[in-house]
Amino acid sequence: MPVTEYKANDIELDSVLLYNSKRNFVDINDVMVEFSIYHDLFKKVTLCDVFINDANAMVDTFPIVGDETLVIVFRTPTFEKRLKYVFRIYKISEREAVEQRSEGYVLHGCSQESIADLRKSVNRSYVDLKGHEIVEGIYNDFLRPTEEEFGIVKDNISLNLQETLQNHSIVFPGEKPFSAIDYVCYEAFPEVQTQESQAPNFIFFQREDGWYFNTIDSLIEADPVEDFFYAPANAEETSKTEKIHDHQKISTMDIISQLDTIDNLKNGLYAHKIETIDPILKRFTTDTFVYSQEMNEIAHLEKAKKDFGSEFLITEDSFFNSDSDTSKSYYTIGHIGENYSAQTTLSGADVTDPQIRNPRRMHERLKYNIASRFQLSNIEVSVTVPGNSDLHVGQIVNLHVPLATENADFAKRLKMLWDKKFLVTALRHTYQKNDNVFFTVLECVKDTYAKKTIEVK
Repeated sequence: MPVTEYKANDIELDSVLLYNSKRNFVDINDVMVEFSIYHDLFKKVTLCDVFINDANAMVDTFPIVGDETLVIVFRTPTFEKRLKYVFRIYKISEREAVEQRSEGYVLHGCSQESIADLRKSVNRSYVDLKGHEIVEGIYNDFLRPTEEEFGIVKDNISLNLQETLQNHSIVFPGEKPFSAIDYVCYEAFPEVQTQESQAPNFIFFQREDGWYFNTIDSLIEADPVEDFFYAPANAEETSKTEKIHDHQKISTMDIISQLDTIDNLKNGLYAHKIETIDPILKRFTTDTFVYSQEMNEIAHLEKAKKDFGSEFLITEDSFFNSDSDTSKSYYTIGHIGENYSAQTTLSGADVTDPQIRNPRRMHERLKYNIASRFQLSNIEVSVTVPGNSDLHVGQIVNLHVPLATENADFAKRLKMLWDKKFLVTALRHTYQKNDNVFFTVLECVKDTYAKKTIEVK
């Protein structure tokens, strides 16, 4: 039996079907020119664009009125799992004549949860529940797509919830579901604290295989899933004499950003204050964060050493290394005091009130949360690799990036700053039918350098 050979940019496209509200469908593969699917770690939902070249007047025979469901099923040939995406069509754009009897347009789709979020409001209280339990309740009650509501839905949507520590009692007065979940992300503490971080930086995001409620720290501390190499097309070996496979080769690379001290100052990355107000006890506290003194309290992609100035963004004698001035103040409401319900100042109050029984403690670690989020955008790159349906946002990849210079020694030293670990924060799968090419664009970030800056001379 002959062995099928696959190229790095191959795809197995099973179907591209468009359903109307009556569950009638049309196969749009024949008129489709290209599709792109977008994931973003910080934008929650998945989006898609489908480019159409229609010579059969499909929009007349199968009218698109904003009540349609798009289903795309495909896989990368070398991976067993098939990806199934279900989108709600919400817009048509760029409609224009392409040829005498043909017109082109773009179908824009979004996750069904996007529509559910816009249609519904959370008017509900969640009492004495852990953060991940509240997130589960909000998703199942307000966001999870049902056949009754949407007709065509994806089966077995999974919820992957990192467990949280403390109980909360929260009343949502008409909040949108995603906004309510964002509030929980802001308040929750992980049950298992990482060894290297004090930041409770939860996020809620969607991947093809389900929804995730995780701390950024837990993503950062995961092992890399793949190595990618920015190398000439004829490159066969790495410095470790390991063969570079076609699916590991980076075809294009763009440096989106590499440090922005102005933004860092505006956001208070180098130094900021947390001003906490307790309206019940009528207390006010101030907590200060200084980058150079407390960056070891935050997880990093490259393991920080315990001596200052290792992989950090500023050195010990930096102009920004000062606790005398803070560029940003953040204000929050919190419950100040260790044994809040037993405070003498609450004499006569109902200490059985669940909101007193479950005090807000976010202010205790908010400074680390803020710093850990803003540090991620300091080194940001975009790379294009052969289509890979096994890649997801929130994963760690190793990027090996030799620098374009004739001075090999200089390149080796400077390369130490960049190599390896990057966090995938955004991802785009694109299939171009005319060229039969499937590729994946990764937006990756890095919060610290790979080597001590004082070693790179």
